[in-house]
Amino acid sequence: MNTFTRVALPIVLSMTAAAAMASEFTPEAPFVSTLSRAEVRAEAIAARDAGLTASGEFAPVIVADNTSTLTRAQISAEAVEAQKLGLIVSGEVTVLPTSAQMEQVRLAGLRAVQGDNLAQGQNKRVTN
Repeated sequence: MNTFTRVALPIVLSMTAAAAMASEFTPEAPFVSTLSRAEVRAEAIAARDAGLTASGEFAPVIVADNTSTLTRAQISAEAVEAQKLGLIVSGEVTVLPTSAQMEQVRLAGLRAVQGDNLAQGQNKRVTN
């Protein structure tokens, strides 16, 4: 009895489950195209010529413009302020900053730029 419950019973149950799943399978309806072969071919050629299709190991890559307008001083000051506010954490903790905290971080970066401008003898104020 012990061998039956450990070996045969799981096999019988899994075969029963597989048979039940197989009986629920319904094949998809056959696909019927509304375009002629020539129309499909023309669309494929147009897509290839426009660079919209992949060929071999090549896949079209859209590169986003990630150029920053912030200076190093701004980024450093914003990082320090975010750390002070407890917005930079590690692990699986997610912290969502409030709009007031985001403004504090942004202003810290602006203060850093204004300090750099004053240190260089410029009297410009950075406003945003």
